[in-house]
Amino acid sequence: MNKAFTLIEFLIYIGIVGVLLIAAGAVAVNIFFDKAKLSAIEETNQNARLIMEKITERIRSAEAINSPTQGSSAVSLSLAMSDVSKNPTVFDLSNGILRIKEGSGSEINLTSDEITIYNLQFTNISYTDTPGTVRVEFTANYNNPQNRQEYSANFNFKSSASVRVALGIPVTPTPTPTPTCSPQANTLVINTSGASIGGSGNRDLVGMTVANTSSSCILVIDKITTTWNNSRNINSIVINGITVWTGSASSGTQLDIQDYTLNPNSGTIPITRFGFSGNMKNTTFNITFIMKDVSSKSTGNFSP
Repeated sequence: MNKAFTLIEFLIYIGIVGVLLIAAGAVAVNIFFDKAKLSAIEETNQNARLIMEKITERIRSAEAINSPTQGSSAVSLSLAMSDVSKNPTVFDLSNGILRIKEGSGSEINLTSDEITIYNLQFTNISYTDTPGTVRVEFTANYNNPQNRQEYSANFNFKSSASVRVALGIPVTPTPTPTPTCSPQANTLVINTSGASIGGSGNRDLVGMTVANTSSSCILVIDKITTTWNNSRNINSIVINGITVWTGSASSGTQLDIQDYTLNPNSGTIPITRFGFSGNMKNTTFNITFIMKDVSSKSTGNFSP
């Protein structure tokens, strides 16, 4: 009887210990889950707040808003700055990374490796005869390649900021718009003589320029069609430091870019880059610029 009672007692003890271990394990898992979740939320919020503060601070210290134009939205923001070394200051998005470029300097990443930015949009909500106001919107997502619930953190952020004008300096009235000429393509000059392939992994077509030869009329580039002889996709188009299109498209696709205006006597404007998904060495290109009045001009085939 004593041995049987001892065995039963032992089994009861084992059962109690097992239950306690299971309960302790569940508590430990919950603690780990909560800690990981909190860490993901804090990292996402902190990084997004720093980005928003950086953008709004630059808007407030700007002299004017280059783009987007009044009443329009874009995936990039260009600001005119009084400091020549920071003029223009451009914010844009590249593969989920929000970047800043000041003057002729290189792009600097504003997001950490743990965060990806989506749905970036800058909207110029300025009223006529005001310095300018920009609304900034984006979604910040904590990188979670394995889609684990404890690392899930996704938040939308929105803010706005206005250009500040020094006291005693009046706001310059909006000038009368310069007339457009038709067909606009007649006064557009495209130069591919300096074109080359560069950038990381030879993915960028660089060195092209455009110019408006008219002394009295503006030109507006509305769309761009680029063809090339390989299977790569085009990912971005940047004109004079301003990202006018991002996405992914195959050769021959007509791209509806953010309108780019060439003012009369504005001189030569660099096409900063056409960005592609892979190596573009030994590639033949043909690029057509379609103007706001639907007239167009092409480069013809060229191999940089």
